[in-house]
Amino acid sequence: MTESAAPQRADSGVRRIELSVDGMSCGACARRVENELNKLDGIHASVKFATNTATVDSEHDVDAASLCRAIETAGYHAEVRTSRLVAVSELGSQHGHGLRQHLAALITAVIRWITVGHMGG
Repeated sequence: MTESAAPQRADSGVRRIELSVDGMSCGACARRVENELNKLDGIHASVKFATNTATVDSEHDVDAASLCRAIETAGYHAEVRTSRLVAVSELGSQHGHGLRQHLAALITAVIRWITVGHMGG
């Protein structure tokens, strides 16, 4: 799925808007945002805590600002997702994975050094 600032319109006439949601700290937060969005007429929303993303589908024209206001009503901040935001988040997760691998290797090396040092005497 390509995420962009411009709303997408599928062949079925459904308009899709993807929002970045800030302030969620758990799955219950995501459900709260999702419930608030789904209260809006003609809206089907799905919110993912892991990616801080709300995907909103509507069969009629909906204003992204009204969706953001609904999310703010739930106590969070939202803005339309852009390709740049996606690239930065992907980079961050790839960078974090590499750091975890390096940290694991370093810890392993330290444990081996300590173990060999104590065995020698």
